[in-house]
Amino acid sequence: MIYLNTAMEGLPSEQVIQSIYSSMELEHTLGPSSMKVLEKRFENLANVRKLLSDIVNASTDEIVVTSNTTEGVNIILNGLSLKPGDEILITNHENYSCIVPFMNLARFKGINIKEINIPPYFEDGIFNKQGLLEKISNLITPRLKLAFFSHILFTNGAELPVEEMCSLFKKHGVFTLVDGAQAVGHIPLDIEKVQCDSYAWTCSKWLNGPPGCGGLYVRRDQIERITPHFSGWRSVADFETMNYKPSAARFEVSTLNFSLLSGLQTALEAYLGEGMLNRYQKIKDNTHRVVQLLSTRRSTSMLSIPPYNGILTFFDENRDSNQLNVDLSNEGIVCKFIGLIGGVRLSISHLLCESSFTEMEKIFAKCL
Repeated sequence: MIYLNTAMEGLPSEQVIQSIYSSMELEHTLGPSSMKVLEKRFENLANVRKLLSDIVNASTDEIVVTSNTTEGVNIILNGLSLKPGDEILITNHENYSCIVPFMNLARFKGINIKEINIPPYFEDGIFNKQGLLEKISNLITPRLKLAFFSHILFTNGAELPVEEMCSLFKKHGVFTLVDGAQAVGHIPLDIEKVQCDSYAWTCSKWLNGPPGCGGLYVRRDQIERITPHFSGWRSVADFETMNYKPSAARFEVSTLNFSLLSGLQTALEAYLGEGMLNRYQKIKDNTHRVVQLLSTRRSTSMLSIPPYNGILTFFDENRDSNQLNVDLSNEGIVCKFIGLIGGVRLSISHLLCESSFTEMEKIFAKCL
């Protein structure tokens, strides 16, 4: 099996799996509510919060430990004071799961959803950043309250100019929410440079953590602006006053799967131990080799644009992309058909070994 679908879900290491098992074994042996287990749980939670803050370069007070990207998106959308007639701007390349909360706002609150059309800004294989920013400027109105966009598009791996976009929206008082699902763990990230108001991600893709683990960044000066719509014992500072925590942890609710959290801690420590730049360089090196293999197949064309990161989307002029995805999967390459742009997406992690490229070359020769 050659796993090229990290953009959907990454492969957890054996060490991550062992951490999950050891945590569950400890709970089984001592009891899930024993003092030692409870201490271990809170230690894991604090460690994960610190590790996530280090990875995105934020304060621990600005980090919410969530289950996935979509949970983070819902926290922000439902916490903002949006009124009927207000506008939200999104792109036409957003992940389906994250689109649903916006459709709910439109359906039940009368919020107007406006869409930025990305494809026209791919000209001769070059991303026209200035053209995109001009298009955004033309869509900004006094009614625009929120802008939502991906740091890296899940469709073809294009990296949007998030710093310039956030700066533009900030000038007009528009709250920004960035989907970082394809960025965190994939590329080196400095949230301070992005200058967004909030940033949501999952830890089960490029960070290779277990499913059901994610993070949300809320800039310190925006925490009070967001109303917690779900709350529980993890939301409050104490049980006497029931006051919310002053930090972004106020958006957390109740009991987590702490065994998964233990596995996540192991994955995050491995990522930081290897180094962001080292991990990204491995991804780019592996991607370069896959590009070379695809370039030998004359009927293939790229839907991704250079400089490439770990996401490559392509199509074969002689094949239906959906069927091609099925054929590649049957031959042992786990990949993804992206219907939105009609291509096969290969998301290439740092984990590929030499034998993977040898086998990949044979499968490409057979299917392309």
